[in-house]
Amino acid sequence: MAMLLQTKADVPELAAAPTEIIDRVHAHCVQHVESTVKIMHAGFDLERRDFSFVRENAAIRAREGYPLSALLQAYRAGHKATWGTMCGLFAGPGEPLCADSWRTVLALSLLAMEYTNLASNTAAEAYSAEAQHIARITGHARTEFLEGLLTEPLEASAAIARRFSLKPEGEFVAFVARLDEGESTSDEQLLDAARNVERILSNNSKEYLVGVRHTEIVGVINAATTACDLKLETILREFSGQWMGGSPFFVGVSTIRPGLDSVVGCYEDARHAINHASTTHPIVRFCDVPPFDHLVATADSSTYRLRPAWLTTLVAENNKSDGALLTTLRAYLDAGLSVKRTASSLSIHINTVYHRLHRVEEITGQDSHDIPGLLNVITVMSLHGLLE
Repeated sequence: MAMLLQTKADVPELAAAPTEIIDRVHAHCVQHVESTVKIMHAGFDLERRDFSFVRENAAIRAREGYPLSALLQAYRAGHKATWGTMCGLFAGPGEPLCADSWRTVLALSLLAMEYTNLASNTAAEAYSAEAQHIARITGHARTEFLEGLLTEPLEASAAIARRFSLKPEGEFVAFVARLDEGESTSDEQLLDAARNVERILSNNSKEYLVGVRHTEIVGVINAATTACDLKLETILREFSGQWMGGSPFFVGVSTIRPGLDSVVGCYEDARHAINHASTTHPIVRFCDVPPFDHLVATADSSTYRLRPAWLTTLVAENNKSDGALLTTLRAYLDAGLSVKRTASSLSIHINTVYHRLHRVEEITGQDSHDIPGLLNVITVMSLHGLLE
């Protein structure tokens, strides 16, 4: 009982613990007393100790999320109680220990110290081994669940989602992050970045799931507000230097969608958005992607086979002019179809702009002031990467 009382006094986690936990601690204290007695009967031979109960208890504490520091503090408290009990046994009421008693107590104290040290080391090793096992299992389960969320419905996915602190009936927003294609990165760097994102998100939400998928960091978050996608963009932008370590990166953020089944769509939105990210705009929300750019970016293979007869001629003429034709066309579009502003932006004479636009009209057969016709030209040029 002295060992239990000392442990409760020295370990803060046990100060207000429920009766069930205290009973388990008491039972473990009894096991240590019985183990010590067995060792004493075996001639104080610690090599013959059986600490299987220590390993079992430490593994249980790891599974329960009980801090290792508290577990080791409990062993120190047990040693303190053992010392006090030994002194009380060998000293009379109100009397100091005599020389012979001191020698006996010191001998027993050395045994107790070595016992406590061995028990603590055994517990720490068992706790760490179990914690690593849990991390591997949890990591695998997390990866498997995230993969299912992003690709196809999972059986009992709602129950699994709650295990990862997600509310399946809520609304969701997703993001995808990856390094610039010109940068090489290792799996460990991606994992470190993912962990940093988790730490940042934990300050703003408790309902999220972040993982690494192929060469991307993917996050799924319960949307707490209607502007959650904007808030997420702000958070990622604000802390980008911390979670990506200063490396160039791109991020796509989805729109908000309801229900766990919508996460697949959120992921698709985020991947579409990231395709429009650039060094000047590294974080892009899907809702901010221009519809025309999105249509061009998501065109299928048949769309890319659309090659009007004039395309080859226009490309050849543009090459002859050292790119002047398409440079002028791009500037004309950026200037809102204003010839005057186009000339100003290119620092050329207005007649030069008219001449170049007229040449484009001759080749394509489309009037530069006719919106539908000009849109056809722009679409073809954009599909083939000629207006970038």
